[in-house]
Amino acid sequence: MKKTLLFFCLLFATSFAHGQGDITYWATDPTGQVCTTTFASYQGFLYTCIAGHYAKATPQNLPTGGVIISTVAKLPAGQPLGTPAVVTDGAGSTDCTVGGGSTLVFCRWGGSSWGTFPAGSASAGGLTGQGQYNNSGALGGWTASGDCTINFATGVVTCTKTNGTSFAPSATTDTTNATNISSGTLNNSRLPSSINISGGMTASSFSGTGNAFSGTEASSSSIACALGIDVLWADSVSHWFKMCLNNGSSVPLAASDGTMVNGNLPKATGPNSLTDSGVASANLVTASAAASAAKQTCISSGTSKSCTYISFPDAKIVPFAAAPGGTAVSGVTYASGQWTPTLRAGTNNIGAALQAIPSTGAALQFVFELPADWDTTQQPFISIFYASGANTTGTVIWTVSSACSKQDGSVTDDPAFIAESAFASQTMASANVNWAKSGQFTAMTSLNNCIPGSPVMIKVALSGTAASAINAKKAVITIPRLLTVQAE
Repeated sequence: MKKTLLFFCLLFATSFAHGQGDITYWATDPTGQVCTTTFASYQGFLYTCIAGHYAKATPQNLPTGGVIISTVAKLPAGQPLGTPAVVTDGAGSTDCTVGGGSTLVFCRWGGSSWGTFPAGSASAGGLTGQGQYNNSGALGGWTASGDCTINFATGVVTCTKTNGTSFAPSATTDTTNATNISSGTLNNSRLPSSINISGGMTASSFSGTGNAFSGTEASSSSIACALGIDVLWADSVSHWFKMCLNNGSSVPLAASDGTMVNGNLPKATGPNSLTDSGVASANLVTASAAASAAKQTCISSGTSKSCTYISFPDAKIVPFAAAPGGTAVSGVTYASGQWTPTLRAGTNNIGAALQAIPSTGAALQFVFELPADWDTTQQPFISIFYASGANTTGTVIWTVSSACSKQDGSVTDDPAFIAESAFASQTMASANVNWAKSGQFTAMTSLNNCIPGSPVMIKVALSGTAASAINAKKAVITIPRLLTVQAE
């Protein structure tokens, strides 16, 4: 019964706090009926208007404009003294601090904590027209006296004195208008903490011997750094003037030592001091765009003083053959009968190459390592260098494949090759001339076990229609790297 009455009273307190004191009494259940007033009553239960129709009032749908409805844990602190609240999980009828129960409790903010409303008499105390106060748990009456009087019927407060002394004429004069102040001098303690001087400050603002601009140091500006406001203040951390930027942040105010040259870049000589760097700003090299990853290298974008970021191109050269002591030997691996190490035996070129006939076909293999600082957002490139040999007709086609393993014992050392698309065929037109084909891998991904530090086998396959042997010389693998000092 107490819980129902409390909830009824709370609903009325809430409705009047909203300026809605209207209620109708129904002889039948009004649930779902079109609202004609804010609240309805039926058989002792309260109904509230929701979306134009009545529904039984609960703590969840009670209007919250005048009374806070919350669990104990979520009651907000720092409310105006006497602020009411409904606790929906009271452990008892007077619990405003524990919670965890199911009792509705009417609480109030007492200035430092939440508590129940003090008990008191429902009858007014004192004489007609007096104010009310808590007189040992009962209502007592009081009348204002001294400097002020209060008409409790109208709420008008009239003050004519301060500590028994009648107000001076200035008490009823608008002293915010300087024309109303005809005499006297305001000392510094009466001035505001900040003064906005319209039109700016000139030398005459500081006229007089020894006059200076000063401020008491503090950890933050007395004027909040905010958008559209520029403020200069003395900082207690840097022991230097700071400037609030108009974006809400602040920076130390730097001062030059007097050596700055127009057009040159400044150089810091301390936390808040600058000197001339001797570097002309016209010689400053800037990047046209931000780097896409840390540790990229900035290279010239052209004849202008700008640069572009790239991952470092690490080129690994794989000679297919060599001729130590005039004997041709292979530098790569291949199956028996596939290639023949052959001396070039030229007038000037005493090197060697691997020979095979495109129309017959051949393949070779070699291994390299993906560096630990490989930029995995970019796959490696390959270039194959060869000469036409005696061919003056026919085509030469190169196809490359890759096979990655790992060095943690989790992957076989005989992985399957994944072929890339064949390079475009090249038609031979002249004998003994150099050719090259280049392209970028697409299958070197983590899904294929290609990770930084992985060993990679490369297979280079030769085909085409050329009927004479070509001279395969070398391959160059270029790996994009984000340079890091490391042991390979």
